[in-house]
Amino acid sequence: YLCEFRQGAALERFIFQAEEGIRGVERSSGLGEVYKRKRLESWILAGIRSSGGNPDQRLKFFSLENSESNRWLLFESGTVNFTSMAPRLRTLIRALWNIGPPLRELPLSGTKNTKRRSSFGKGIIRLPTSFPGFDREQAEDLYRACIAHIGAHFHFSGSSFPVRELKPVQIAVISILEDARVENLAMRKFPGLRNLWLPFHVAHIPNSMSSNQALMAPNLLNKLARALIDHEFNEINGWVKKAKTKFFNCEKEWEKQEIS
Repeated sequence: YLCEFRQGAALERFIFQAEEGIRGVERSSGLGEVYKRKRLESWILAGIRSSGGNPDQRLKFFSLENSESNRWLLFESGTVNFTSMAPRLRTLIRALWNIGPPLRELPLSGTKNTKRRSSFGKGIIRLPTSFPGFDREQAEDLYRACIAHIGAHFHFSGSSFPVRELKPVQIAVISILEDARVENLAMRKFPGLRNLWLPFHVAHIPNSMSSNQALMAPNLLNKLARALIDHEFNEINGWVKKAKTKFFNCEKEWEKQEIS
């Protein structure tokens, strides 16, 4: 992809001013896919300027080893990101739940899974820098779905459940039940939230997956989450059907967190 931009004046300056940066860019995958020429040039110049003439800092920038480089990458590529969405998310959570907790960006140094997982605790909401793999509209909706969901927890959930001797899969099931409880309570108040949340409760099983694979915990948990928000979702698995029936039979008790 560097060859595609070899005529750019910024790239010529880049090669002349920051030779070690070429090694970093060569290790950074996907730049050619997300950048148009002008955006690539802007990112390159930002790296040169921000390094202050320090070769080590340039190498880290162009290797995407520092957070500033990643933020510039997202900004110049036009990717929907935390910085662009934060003001709108603050407005949304205030409009829905009349609260204004601090929003923080998750550290870019986390694992692949933790970098994409929203979380909250001690009154603070943490959101991913971006949601790779989602187009612009989907990414914006996913940010909105996350902030509306966490706001529902602020409104309807109490203190965290004690872990005690619970196994990981038990914790996962309790978490899904609690997520479903607060989402259903929220949808009573704002029915339109169903249209925001439902597309992200994916329970599709690939045709290539064997029957044994389809019964593995992650797939059953995905099906359970979908069943507890979608009345029309019909699942033949007995465990999911039993959980769905019991959950909706307890509808009058949804205000009690303990049912989860």
